[in-house]
Amino acid sequence: MIDSARRFVLGRTAAAIDVAVTRATEALAGTRTRGTDRLDHEARVNALSAVALHYPADTPTFFRPARLIRPTRTPAPGEPAATDLVWESGYETFSPLLADRWRGVPSNGWVHARHFGPARRGGPLRPVIVLVHGYLGGHFAVERKVLPVEWLLAAGLDVVLYTLPFHGLRAERNRRFPRFPGSDPRVTIEGLRQAAGELVDLVGHLRDAGHPHVGVMGMSLGGYTTALLATLEPRLAFAVPLIPLADFADFAREQGRLSTAPGAAMREHALLEAAYRVVSPLARAPAIEGRRVLVLAAEHDRVTPVRHAERLAAHFRAPLVTFGGGHLWQIGRDARLGHLATLLKDLAIVPRA
Repeated sequence: MIDSARRFVLGRTAAAIDVAVTRATEALAGTRTRGTDRLDHEARVNALSAVALHYPADTPTFFRPARLIRPTRTPAPGEPAATDLVWESGYETFSPLLADRWRGVPSNGWVHARHFGPARRGGPLRPVIVLVHGYLGGHFAVERKVLPVEWLLAAGLDVVLYTLPFHGLRAERNRRFPRFPGSDPRVTIEGLRQAAGELVDLVGHLRDAGHPHVGVMGMSLGGYTTALLATLEPRLAFAVPLIPLADFADFAREQGRLSTAPGAAMREHALLEAAYRVVSPLARAPAIEGRRVLVLAAEHDRVTPVRHAERLAAHFRAPLVTFGGGHLWQIGRDARLGHLATLLKDLAIVPRA
């Protein structure tokens, strides 16, 4: 009885933290006063309709093919068992209308990642997991603590922290918040397209380097990116969306960003679905089997509620495992990593010992 009451109180507290931090972030970023969020209903309808026409969902060559990359490798500062990887993204926007926005941020043209693993002393390389952070993340020192890096290393995996576009070392100077994802759906679509291409390149590079298995795990926005990658990259050994975002239209509705009139809100939601369809993992066939996917969700999440994880688990026909707490205060998350350990053993990625 006491444990149940304690879990209830902690869950409500975690949910309140999610709501408070989300509101504070929106106030600082002004996300409700930019892009399509500031338009009236009819103007928003016209803008979203134009986005859907500009990014047709049935474009067969929308995502670029894998490229051969040769990252430069340097010792990571203050991390004796880590190496920093840097390579040129080579990204060109699908829409020529946004090309200048991307060219105007040279730092975003370079991909940054940090590779953790024991020094090699002959023999085969270990399996590797690529970790993808969430919105406002991407700082290696922070992500090393937020994501379960030490647990994964102890489980027998190398770990690579990948930095999303416009985050971390790729961020713009003098800009408080990254432009991706943005209230302009075109920016979000282009950012996801860029991230997907870079991750496909990274998976190929790690496989070519000799790692026998390459998997991916992403949190929040990184969870969405992970799910998208799992519809593009059949070479993935496994994929683990963690407290994932699954649908931008649902997210806009949940955060109160649609019109207040029910009919107008439904129309805007449908148009958002159409606009984002080209990058939606829910609109694409999985590239890997469901037994290679594990979805982890927080029961009291108020940023990406558990129904996002449920939709992804159903789409990939994969198991869903929940833990207490919320999006930011993830109570009991590490205790659920045993399900990931089981997955890695069942797929013969790590030994059963």
